[in-house]
Amino acid sequence: MDDRASEPGPYIIHISSLRSHQSDPNQEGYASSKAGQLWLMHSTAISLQRFGIRVNLVAPGRIKVAHESQGGDDKGLEPENIADAVEYLVKAEFVTGQGATVDGGATRVKKKS
Repeated sequence: MDDRASEPGPYIIHISSLRSHQSDPNQEGYASSKAGQLWLMHSTAISLQRFGIRVNLVAPGRIKVAHESQGGDDKGLEPENIADAVEYLVKAEFVTGQGATVDGGATRVKKKS
């Protein structure tokens, strides 16, 4: 038996940003480029589906770096969280054209004013 038979088929996974869904002031260029990447993923998923190529996207939230960890008590996103989402999309052979936002729910929580 061929060992490759258990491997997932070809895939493309874009790494984007939650800024494709949500932005802050003065971030127009960055936010629009990430939104463009999201829609590029959607279009290529449709175009490449007939070749059996899956195309998905991971949109991570803000990664809290070491020098920021002293202030505040919110847990920052770890690189492993992003890797877990990528691993899921690699293995999920029936998922294509999807964007996975990995931000601990930050884009769904209303900001305090």
